[in-house]
Amino acid sequence: KAELSATDRVAFQRYTFKPGEDRKVRIDLQHELLEQYGNHSRSIYYKRVNDTTVVGARTSNEWGQWQTVFFAAEFSDPIIEENLYTKLASESKLTPTDATEVGLEDYRGYAEHKPMPGEPEPDPERLAKRANDVLTHLNFGKSDEPLVVKVAISGTGVDGALKNLEADTNGWDFDNVVQQNRLAWENILGEFELEGGNKAEKTMFYTSLYRTFVAPFLYQDGDGKYRGMDGKVHQAEDGLVNYSVYSMWDTFRAAHPLKTIIDKDRAIEHARDLLNKYQTGGVLPKWELHSDYTGEMVGHPAVSVIADIMVKHPEAFTAAEFDLALKAADETVNFNLDKTESWVPYQDAWNGDKRFTVMTRHNDYQEDVGFIPANTKWAPDSGDKPGYVEGLKVDKYDELVNESVSYGLENAYYDWCIAQI
Repeated sequence: KAELSATDRVAFQRYTFKPGEDRKVRIDLQHELLEQYGNHSRSIYYKRVNDTTVVGARTSNEWGQWQTVFFAAEFSDPIIEENLYTKLASESKLTPTDATEVGLEDYRGYAEHKPMPGEPEPDPERLAKRANDVLTHLNFGKSDEPLVVKVAISGTGVDGALKNLEADTNGWDFDNVVQQNRLAWENILGEFELEGGNKAEKTMFYTSLYRTFVAPFLYQDGDGKYRGMDGKVHQAEDGLVNYSVYSMWDTFRAAHPLKTIIDKDRAIEHARDLLNKYQTGGVLPKWELHSDYTGEMVGHPAVSVIADIMVKHPEAFTAAEFDLALKAADETVNFNLDKTESWVPYQDAWNGDKRFTVMTRHNDYQEDVGFIPANTKWAPDSGDKPGYVEGLKVDKYDELVNESVSYGLENAYYDWCIAQI
């Protein structure tokens, strides 16, 4: 029987085994969710610290570029047996190993493969130690007591995960953690009184309401450290809270406006966080995932999210924050593609140049010719190219100027949002 719960930074797992059975756990760090979308493990690190603690990291690379999750796991009982299997990136299959540490703890993603400004040169001998598949079987022996596991994660490093684990004050009381969570959700959902409707409709309402509180979620260590949009570790100051999973093209219409009504303080935190993401990354994100510019979907919806709360509650923001919001919006709408030539979030050894996914050329056409054309796929020497392209710069990004109606409509709305700021 497997039971799962969590605090802000620590997952709690409780496993109950049949009487007389060895209590065994498998840790599969290569396991890939939705592999058909191209999500693959690029680097895996694993270390057995002592007989009750293991740590590690996994870097995946596809939709979320260089997404590294560090973890520290502590067990309620000591490990009595371990069978560890690993596959280096240069190998074809898993093989047993008696090592207690495998892989690269400080894998640097793209910079490991191509020279980057301010980064050490790629080292072939170092890369030879890179593992991309690690599997371990842990045996905790027979007992009538369940096995409890606490797993802390971090976006900054193994040390961050260990500190998050050490900061937990719940001991091994799984039931207490579950009860705390039940009370927390009761306090949130209990703020709303629903009139009318049958049982099914009420269930639908509260379930939908619950989902509006799932994301964005906390993506910051207990000591305030977080990984910024530039891939570097930063220290949060002045009450800043770093969040992740801003699927803003999906949420700027309803979920985020709802926050300004039912959870004003969180909406204010989101606006300040998005402005900080601009400061660490150079442009507002469209669909942020674990401090990565995925570039997913249309336009620049962050300006809508920011404008909504700033206009509704201007008293919550300083004049400097309004100026910063306008600067962030202006540089996002008029994004300079040239600035990305040596910027890690846009250059990927496996996926190539990502500049078009961060901010496409739709805005260029909107400014230059007053609209976003649908027929932009033309060659400079073409005899039948449309008249509006005369004098315009042409490059490979023109082939990616699609969905002209969606971009035209939404960019017009986002321009209006900027005007409200």
